[in-house]
Amino acid sequence: MNELIEKMDISNKSKDVYLSLLRRLKGNNFKLPIKNPQKHIYVEEFFTENFEKISTRLDMLNLVIVLRKALNLKNEKLIDYRNQLVKQRLERNIDTMNEKKKTLITLEEFNKKLDELHNQKNYKGFIVNYLWSRYGVRNKDVDVNIVRRKQDIKTETNYLYLVKNRVEYIRNDYKTFSTYGRKTCIITDEIFVSNVRSHGVGKVLEGKQIGNALRKLTIDGYGEADIFKMVISECVENKDTERINELSDTRGTNINTIRCFYNLNAERDVIREI
Repeated sequence: MNELIEKMDISNKSKDVYLSLLRRLKGNNFKLPIKNPQKHIYVEEFFTENFEKISTRLDMLNLVIVLRKALNLKNEKLIDYRNQLVKQRLERNIDTMNEKKKTLITLEEFNKKLDELHNQKNYKGFIVNYLWSRYGVRNKDVDVNIVRRKQDIKTETNYLYLVKNRVEYIRNDYKTFSTYGRKTCIITDEIFVSNVRSHGVGKVLEGKQIGNALRKLTIDGYGEADIFKMVISECVENKDTERINELSDTRGTNINTIRCFYNLNAERDVIREI
């Protein structure tokens, strides 16, 4: 099976993920159904017994399906099982998001705390939380270098390019870059520009572990995922589909993913694609 994965026309990163999953399956003494019988009952019982998280079962099942597909074997019953798992995960996620809504502060409260960071001249904290809340970006996206010269902009890093009275937020290194490519947002908000200018040229996050640096800059411990849910929740309540689609674009996340994993009002269906 290792050789089969190595020969697949996929990225090296995907190969590493598949090989890691395969090692885990072998470590659990799972017998891969690599002949005509799909053994879907065996697969379902084994995964239920050995993997508590539905997401883990899905990862393992996807590998089985990929391997069988590469061997030109049928997968209908395994795909049916996968659809069942997806439905179960979404149902659980609705409950989780509804509970999460009870613990999050409102976007209005968050913005007041953001203003406090500005008043305290906490430039790093303001920059990070502003980008999270205005553009719905992830942790990796706020690992930025502030530059004043265009020639300092490279192709593999994220930047805040300070140009007169605006900032060009340039992302070359983020989770879905391979799908959406370089993203550039022009920011003219005077307060944000002033914080970037006051911070000065250089990296916003210090140290090799950005997670550690970000924890020191969060507002009340809220990370990017919580803030994105907070923002999406506000949009859903206001039925602001235009803003949701803007966030889908700036984050680099499709609408369906937002609907399933970030909509705290999951019982309401106001998100649409335009």
